[in-house]
Amino acid sequence: METEQQIDRLNECLSLLGETPRAKPCKGMMGLVEEGQEVMEKGQQKEDAPADLALIGAAQRVEHYEISGYTTAKNLAQQLRHSAIVELLSKSLAEEENSDQLLNQVARTLMSVAQMPAAVERVEANRMTVRRAREARRTSLRASLPYLEKPQRVTRTPQNNE
Repeated sequence: METEQQIDRLNECLSLLGETPRAKPCKGMMGLVEEGQEVMEKGQQKEDAPADLALIGAAQRVEHYEISGYTTAKNLAQQLRHSAIVELLSKSLAEEENSDQLLNQVARTLMSVAQMPAAVERVEANRMTVRRAREARRTSLRASLPYLEKPQRVTRTPQNNE
């Protein structure tokens, strides 16, 4: 739906300029889409988080390409003082920037989740180390307890009072 609105806005921009839209394949975008397809194919052999992060990276490259195009077109429209076109392009640019921010948030969440198992493992390893140390102290104390619990009997020898 967002893409359809952007196409409508671009058509309106062209109409304001007295131009008619014509389809022309974009080699740059085609390359980015092809790269994204490769990422998806390779992602099937990876674990979930790395595959998802790679896919997000491919999607962000597409977003950045679109952001660049809208920014350039908007700047040209500003130079030519076409305020209606600037307004239309600004809306599409804001949508693309918002999509990029959402992808960033998802990527950050995935990265923190991907790091969590390692953190949990470190905590568990530390707990095991503490348990082993406590057990070693207890064993050491138990070994020394017989000597501590049984008081040594001191026998007195009777002294002769001569």
